[in-house]
Amino acid sequence: MERRDAAILGRKVFFLNPPLAITNHVLESLKEQQYEVYCLEDYKSAKPLLKMFPDALCFIFIDDLLTLREWYNYIKSFEEDDELKSIFIGVISARIRPGDREKFLMNLKLPGGFIPLGGPVSEVLNTIKGIIDVNGALGKRKYIRLDCSNNPNISAYFAEDLKLYDVNIQYLSTAGFTFTMKNPKLYTFQKKSVISNICINVGHRTIPVEGFVYEIRQIDGKEIIILLFTKGIDSVNRGVIRKFIFSTLNDRLNDMISMLEPDMRDYSIEGAATDSSEKIDSLEANEILNKIDEVEELENETIQAEAGNTE
Repeated sequence: MERRDAAILGRKVFFLNPPLAITNHVLESLKEQQYEVYCLEDYKSAKPLLKMFPDALCFIFIDDLLTLREWYNYIKSFEEDDELKSIFIGVISARIRPGDREKFLMNLKLPGGFIPLGGPVSEVLNTIKGIIDVNGALGKRKYIRLDCSNNPNISAYFAEDLKLYDVNIQYLSTAGFTFTMKNPKLYTFQKKSVISNICINVGHRTIPVEGFVYEIRQIDGKEIIILLFTKGIDSVNRGVIRKFIFSTLNDRLNDMISMLEPDMRDYSIEGAATDSSEKIDSLEANEILNKIDEVEELENETIQAEAGNTE
């Protein structure tokens, strides 16, 4: 099994065509442990998307959707594409014959190995977790952070001395959030102070929380406050925040997929003509990638703040 150094912000982990046992148990457990995981149901959208995340890990379930030969050719095509050969590939199967499994292992580059199904789901989870851990899926962060800029489904305010103060959340995690004041002249924050009466609106839920001001920074002329939740936030509300974060990330991924041309290559033919899938036009693609880079750069500002705060 190959090993990759951990990226600061970790790596996205994709599961292509996963069965229900993986979707309902493995993916949900990994989300609870703050891995950034996604489910891709259609192989035609996978390669165009993965080209935008060259450090991603991808586990492919090969028991249906395509024939075994087509899956073999599909995985082989990653090695032949300069934009995809860096993708970390693993294979999952419940019923492949030993001889076919040997062909996959001997002739394909599968740094994620070949993961058999059929035993306890907990064993599959531990196997996958071990693989993605050794390859830096978590990185140096401890929590998934959601970029909340221009998101109408999230807002927050806090109360003090019978006054309400609206805030703009920039990044949200289950450990806390960074924010700016809508009117910074109305309130002066003190480092290490505790704010007790905070309400976060995520979707249709209002969550009361308490937090302390970990740090105050000046970035681009704005005062950025990093607030970490105290131990008073319960597991139910942390779960609501986590589900909102992953739901929003998944919606954004689907929006990205909708802007990409599907992969229409015929994988029944070994060495078929060049993959017909293409990115959206170069201007739009660059805008998406620049946005990803910008978000990751800003997210990195909060890694140290969250390092000492665990669920």
